[in-house]
Amino acid sequence: MEIYLARHGETEYNKTRRIMGQMMVPINETGREQAKKLAVALKDKGITAIHSSDLTRAIETSEIIGAELGLTFEAYEELREHGVGKLEGVTWALEYENMTLEEFDELMVKEDGELTDIFVVRVWKIFLEIIEKHEKDDKILILSHGGCIRVILMKILRSTLDIFSILQLGNCCINKIIYDEEAKNYKFKVDLVNDMSHLKI
Repeated sequence: MEIYLARHGETEYNKTRRIMGQMMVPINETGREQAKKLAVALKDKGITAIHSSDLTRAIETSEIIGAELGLTFEAYEELREHGVGKLEGVTWALEYENMTLEEFDELMVKEDGELTDIFVVRVWKIFLEIIEKHEKDDKILILSHGGCIRVILMKILRSTLDIFSILQLGNCCINKIIYDEEAKNYKFKVDLVNDMSHLKI
């Protein structure tokens, strides 16, 4: 199975470095152009199913891709970005990048956000459930958010939460996972990460 993981198109909040979390923020004109280019890049991949976050920015990106590929999509609340409570809409601060996991989760408690472990379990669970819906020769697209893609890659790579600070994922980037359910040890293999070459065309 080939699994493509893509991030939504740019929003004004991305552009101004404001935290979206689970806010219903639409993509902007740049985001729409990115989504169109992503759709063209995916058109010859043989994708037969699209699974999307149910947040506005993901839905709008999925609609553009679906129209190009001639596919409808299924939306999931479980594919939403990390919920950060009262920090949603706040301008991103450098201090957040330098926090330890313990400090970040203390902040989540204070701001009524989602604890990191809960976020990780939520995303990985729905990812596995989506995989179970498909046959071994299927090629699928999961359209979600930077945090969700990092969770999936972290679990596959058996990495740590440091991946959230280290791995850059641009809007409408393509990541590709190969899944072989018959493999003895490593069923998932990472084939491509943060490919944005299609956006330069």
